[in-house]
Amino acid sequence: MNTETQTTEKSFEGTVCNKKLAGVTDQKYISEHIQEKITENQFDCTVCYKKFSSSYSLRVHHRLHTGEKPFNCVVCDKKFTHMANLDHYVFCHRGKMPFDCTEREKKFTTKVEMSRHFQTHTGEEQFNCTVCNRMYKTGASLKVHLRTHTGEESYGCTFFNKKFTTGHQLQIHLRTHTGEKPHGCSVCYKNFKSGSELKIHLRTHTGEKPFECNVCFKKFTQIGHLKEHGMSHTGEKTFECTVCNNKFARGNELKIHLRTHTGEKPYSCTVCNKKFITGGKLKIHLRTHTGEKPYSCTLCNKKFTTGGDLKRHLQTHTGK
Repeated sequence: MNTETQTTEKSFEGTVCNKKLAGVTDQKYISEHIQEKITENQFDCTVCYKKFSSSYSLRVHHRLHTGEKPFNCVVCDKKFTHMANLDHYVFCHRGKMPFDCTEREKKFTTKVEMSRHFQTHTGEEQFNCTVCNRMYKTGASLKVHLRTHTGEESYGCTFFNKKFTTGHQLQIHLRTHTGEKPHGCSVCYKNFKSGSELKIHLRTHTGEKPFECNVCFKKFTQIGHLKEHGMSHTGEKTFECTVCNNKFARGNELKIHLRTHTGEKPYSCTVCNKKFITGGKLKIHLRTHTGEKPYSCTLCNKKFTTGGDLKRHLQTHTGK
């Protein structure tokens, strides 16, 4: 009897996963365990190729790519990817907030929310990047940051071969294919793919320009515009034409220049259908139809269509 037991025990030690099953005699348990390990991580995401141990885990994960949120609050219709998240959220409608901040009288529906809030008092940033020593308050934030060092792009677009470091970036990108623009401007009702695009757009209404050049103090609505402007002071030209090797300080300048090679003229006159490389040139052309002459000579009050025409005219007065 002892000999048979030892033989059975050894035959199941480490056959699949190195887990010792020597003390187990239940054949059904052993079979189920082996089958579980054989099928473990057999469910592949077709978008980012991440592996999962069950079809359910894969199905939940796939919502990161599709943006699907099947669980919605019956009170305010807010949507969630997980039922557990919805369960926690409904506390805010019921007035139940069981987790208290010890620093001030503030309550939270979940322990995780309370822990994150508490870090605003302590200033604690527990997660340290071993590459650049940057600190983060959550492990998830550090995980996303590390991809900037590794170059990992786990989230792939199903329409063409483009990848992203986060599911959120992919979700916003997919809207360029679907045409979805869920963020609407309350002033002019124009719609945008992302909240950040809407935030930048709103500055056209408010006049806000939060980014200032520390050389000439010129202000800009976007940090990218400030960076490009900064090159006008340094003389740096990092944008190079692959056709003629001409260099430009701004990406937009290169984009317009490339049209001289491609022949593209995306701006069309609605009156005579004449096409132009830039919106500025179309604007000047439209004055030939409207008769508008916004540039006036301060010496003789003669008016001109363009600033260049006015400049040439002034030379008749100065002789230069």
